[in-house]
Parts: sequence; C-alpha cells; structure tokens
Amino acid sequence: MAPGTINLFERLPEDLVRNILERVLWRPFEFGITKSRRKVYLGLLCKQFRAAIAALESLEWEIHNAEDEQKFLHFLRGREEGLSLKRLSINVAHVCRVRQGILEAVTLVARETLEEVCLFLGDKDEAVWEDWPSTLSLLQECKNLKVLHVALWAA
Repeated sequence: MAPGTINLFERLPEDLVRNILERVLWRPFEFGITKSRRKVYLGLLCKQFRAAIAALESLEWEIHNAEDEQKFLHFLRGREEGLSLKRLSINVAHVCRVRQGILEAVTLVARETLEEVCLFLGDKDEAVWEDWPSTLSLLQECKNLKVLHVALWAA
C-alpha cells in the first residue's frame, strides 16, 4: 500500500478518538449554530470520527419552541435502549412549557448514567421558576449525578 493511501485517522484507537472528541465538543456554555457545524465538520473527516461522534455520551440541545421540544423528545424516545448519557446541556427559552417533560424524559433514559447536567432556563414569567421541588426530585433520581449547573434569566 502506498504511503499516500493510508488514512492516519483510521489508525487511531477508538477510545482515544472518542476521548479527544468528547473534550473538543463538550462546551455546555456555548450556544448557536457554530457548535452544530463543528460536529458536522469533524464527522466529515473520516468514518471513524463520524461513528465516534454518534457514540459520544454527551448531549447538548437548544429548545426555543414546542417544535424543538418535540424533536428532543423524539430523539430520546428513539434511543431509549442504546443511550448511555453522562452529560446533558439544555438551553430552554420557555421554562413553563417544557421543563418537566424534558427532565422526565431524560431521567427515564439516563437515570443510571447521568453525571453532569447544565440547565439554562429563560422565561418572562418568574412565577414558573418556583416549582423547583419537583424539578430537583426528578434530578435526584439520577444516581450518579455529580454536577448540576442552573442558570435562570428573564427572556
């Protein structure tokens, strides 16, 4: 085989690739289209990167409306059995409509594996932020949860 035809990316061990990609891509405090593009571009480099990105144990999602919420819930339902989720970052623009449903879906799927949760919650009605006991009780079901970041703002 000629040296020019060897794909050096394909020779890297899968665990190393997954670890590197996890470190590069896990940015829970960064929002916007740039984050999604970064995953796509890295996935285009080689088949191994594309497979490793799909197998990452972190999930970052932005929810701005009911349609985004349905897409997120559909994504979780489609991966209930094969999802090993350790890190979750969710940016929710309207807390009152989606917080409970989202957290219930996440705890159902990742109760045994979730270690870190970052919630960014915004809503004009500050009264909806008062229902924290139910939110925290859902998160208490996650047996390995070590880190919880919560940011609230008036949207």
